[in-house]
Amino acid sequence: MTEETEWELLGRIPRDAKNEWKVTKGNYWNIDVIDIRLHNNDKPTKKGIRLNLEEIKQLQEILEKVKQWE
Repeated sequence: MTEETEWELLGRIPRDAKNEWKVTKGNYWNIDVIDIRLHNNDKPTKKGIRLNLEEIKQLQEILEKVKQWE
């Protein structure tokens, strides 16, 4: 993620005392994207995924299937 792009924090998922996943929304190369990234001591790591909104819809469908297993 670049410094010049503003990212809106949508949510956090704590992993442990030093790590958490952050879900952010922003614009990258004129494409609206969602970024799900692991942060260590509040700094982003390379571990994560950036998806455009169409890909997010597909991911949501997959997660709904996973939710049904509960």
